[in-house]
Amino acid sequence: MNYIYQIILGAFQGLTEFLPVSSSGHLALIQKIFNSEAKESLLIEVTAHFGSLLAIFVYYRKQILKTIKTYLATNKKSSLEWHKISTLFVSTLPTGIAGLFLIDSILPLFSNINIVAICFLITSALLIFGFKTSERYAGGGSDWPNHKQALIIGFAQAFALLPGISRSGSTISTGVALGVKPKPAAFFSFCSVAPLIGAATLLNVVRLIKSNSLASSIAFGELFTLLVTSFLFGWLGLTLVIKFLESDKFKYFAFYLIPLALTLLIWENM
Repeated sequence: MNYIYQIILGAFQGLTEFLPVSSSGHLALIQKIFNSEAKESLLIEVTAHFGSLLAIFVYYRKQILKTIKTYLATNKKSSLEWHKISTLFVSTLPTGIAGLFLIDSILPLFSNINIVAICFLITSALLIFGFKTSERYAGGGSDWPNHKQALIIGFAQAFALLPGISRSGSTISTGVALGVKPKPAAFFSFCSVAPLIGAATLLNVVRLIKSNSLASSIAFGELFTLLVTSFLFGWLGLTLVIKFLESDKFKYFAFYLIPLALTLLIWENM
């Protein structure tokens, strides 16, 4: 590993974690380009995802703190904040369960570029269909999903465990298709993934401690570079997502993924 690679990895992780183009799919491509057959080390994965997690909390810090403060100051079970927190919990269930039982079957798919490309095409369809359906709610829509909608969004998030299926693309598109306004759908999407990233990071840290792998051959400076890059590009990714949602151009990411997917299919099968 070197600093240039860490910057590239952090930039792609940060941007694609939030842009609707699939971070898992793009990181699989980076591995292919750099001729890396093995999955990145656990320490690299923990560092990169922690940078993305920090970006969520810093970007949405005001909304998150306001929700927590209001929740603590009110009748918890009857407050709007309780509704928000409980729907977020519901939305994490499908991914949490799927991750526990299916992750070993999903990991080998990351090395299959054909599957990544097909999943890119599926993400494109989700973006176009979701926002086409949302036209029914033009000028309306809710500011937060109900529990049924949250569960459906949660299944969309679980589907994004596949490499090439964008988590943000599938969850935001599903949210707006169900009648949630685009910006609240994005906030819900990113808040719902934060506990999952946090739990996965904590689990991986425990694994590192048990395997005595914290003392890594990777230099601290390289890890810090990866963390900072992932955080900064994560912040940029969040900013861009909101701008594209506000200008009704979110679905245009499909026109990046479609030619990319077709190119990969041709390249891989020549």
